[in-house]
Amino acid sequence: MTVALVISKAGESTDPLATAFGADLRDIERRIVKGEKDGIIARWEFGRCIIRFRAGKKLPNGLLSRIAAEHKISRAEIHYRIQFGERFGTRDQLLTAVSNCLSWREIRTTLLKKTSAKRVTSSVRAPSKRDIQSWTKRLGTLETLPTNLRPSLHELFRILVGLGMK
Repeated sequence: MTVALVISKAGESTDPLATAFGADLRDIERRIVKGEKDGIIARWEFGRCIIRFRAGKKLPNGLLSRIAAEHKISRAEIHYRIQFGERFGTRDQLLTAVSNCLSWREIRTTLLKKTSAKRVTSSVRAPSKRDIQSWTKRLGTLETLPTNLRPSLHELFRILVGLGMK
């Protein structure tokens, strides 16, 4: 395996994991492992830290494997974190996007999965009359719904019924 080294201004080679970059990654990983509330944000910060360190789209040879070994995480997990950092460039974008996600697994499966437009459009269909009747019937029997949601859901079904009737 190639060892990734950075040449300092003084001409000395420096191990990136022995620099502030490595210390930042260790601090962020500790927050993730502790399971603190901000574990999702910490994963994003981990990805952003790596993005800032790399040259273009490429990390120095061997560094990804060394990061994985040091933090006892898979290369795939690191790639997810990098992808997460690339997808949401600012903290505001991140917070908006993950406000409805409950876990890191959910984020990986919903926000980071690549779907082709062809697959998405082929799976979308207009609701059938039977679908709408079933939804309307179920809405009428869902007494556990908060009362403030009922008018919105009734309006949604009214719109769907209109679409299904055309």
